Amino acid sequence: MNESQVQDGIVDALTRVGIWAFRVRAEAKIRGIPAAPPGTADIWTELGWCEIKMRGRHLSHKQIEWHDKARRRGVRACVVYEDERGPKELIIRAAKTILRWRTELPAHRGCPHERCPMEDHS
Repeated sequence: MNESQVQDGIVDALTRVGIWAFRVRAEAKIRGIPAAPPGTADIWTELGWCEIKMRGRHLSHKQIEWHDKARRRGVRACVVYEDERGPKELIIRAAKTILRWRTELPAHRGCPHERCPMEDHS
């Protein structure tokens, strides 16, 4: 199982339990414009971001910068590494990490403002 398949597995697992999630391809371009800044995590969810690293792989300098910036701004971001248990366990651990965030959210879905400027979230 490659990293792309693992990412799809995580998104599928989260979607099945009602979490909005999708893969982000930082290297992709739309009409010549980068789709996301360099170093952007692999998976966006309504609860935070997740970077997946297969066995033997490490964060690049750009990824470290991105994660540091996200955390400084109060954005949830995790990195989940494959271990000796393999890619299927990686999917489970990543999904569980993200699902734990659901219990940490304040009642107003994590809006950092005392009174959310977006009254209608539809």
